[in-house]
Amino acid sequence: MGTCLNKDIFRQRVLDMLSKIFHMENSIFFLADENSKLINFMGKNVEEKYFREFRNYYYQFDPFKLVQGSFYGNRIVSLEDLVDSSSFLDSEYYNDFLRPQRIHYKTCVYLKSGKELLGVVGLFRPKEFGNFSEKEIRIIKLLIPYLCQTLKNIEIFRKIQLENSVLKMTNRDSSSGFIILNDCLGLVHMNNKAKHFLKILADPDHGRRKLDKGENSYSFIPSLFMEDCQHLREQREKSSFGITPLPIKRILSLSNYKKYRLCSQILTKGMSLENRFFYLVRIDEVTHDVTLDISALEINFCLTKREIEILVNLFDGLKNAEIAGKLFISEITVKKHLQHIFEKIGVKSRTALIRKIIEYKCTKPQT
Repeated sequence: MGTCLNKDIFRQRVLDMLSKIFHMENSIFFLADENSKLINFMGKNVEEKYFREFRNYYYQFDPFKLVQGSFYGNRIVSLEDLVDSSSFLDSEYYNDFLRPQRIHYKTCVYLKSGKELLGVVGLFRPKEFGNFSEKEIRIIKLLIPYLCQTLKNIEIFRKIQLENSVLKMTNRDSSSGFIILNDCLGLVHMNNKAKHFLKILADPDHGRRKLDKGENSYSFIPSLFMEDCQHLREQREKSSFGITPLPIKRILSLSNYKKYRLCSQILTKGMSLENRFFYLVRIDEVTHDVTLDISALEINFCLTKREIEILVNLFDGLKNAEIAGKLFISEITVKKHLQHIFEKIGVKSRTALIRKIIEYKCTKPQT
């Protein structure tokens, strides 16, 4: 089982193996999502109709629903640990639901890594087979660490697969920022362009959000992205024909006069592994639709030819080192020219400089 790299195949092998060891007629294996919610049912010799009946009605009478919360480590819980046997055998849940399935003894194995729930295995036996013995419980306890480790390894492998797929896609357009969220809207991957964009959003100079001490500038995902992906998820779940919703597009304007085009969409089926859905947020900076008016700059601010050259490159978003390389001058020289430009225009920062240029109408439509 440790060589398996697919959760469905792994679970099927586990159920087959447990049935042989413990002489069971039926069993189940649920996975858990990031919120410890049980998902992705798989059963051995369990009819689909019983699962539907449980989900639609009988779940409310199941004693095992009480076993939840943030308990640490793995746990093996038997039916006798939760209910009084005599009263339970008279219940509707036992007589109308368990008994028709030949389930008399029920033991659940909670697979956890620390406080993270990975999955739950349900082991069932008919009355004539007898309850699980102490020896069998000890065997289950020995198996649990291997089952947990394999589930963790498969998850790591799945993330590597996804990141490789994303990297192949982003390499085709390295100028865009990419953020990948899973179906629970948890962060799976982001490239450096996306990290830079989140840093701009979090920068106190832009009035967006002041970072706590020791916090990374990209350690949060803006609620705007969450809302768009949440809306896509709701549309997908409502669709009775499995139609993928159209991407959600919007323009975000920041206080530094930069604009970004955001596009949130569900990844194509070919990139969704193990029938799980992922969401892609693509971030592109909107290029200026205006350029500097050289004549207006000369008239309003009396800038030299070299200062105008530097200002044009600064307006295009180049950094000091990039401007120096393009104009074949030193970075120190660029800084000196910028200081003179700031003094002539009467500003103290690049943001204020661009604002002043726009206020004085020193721009014109780009041809």
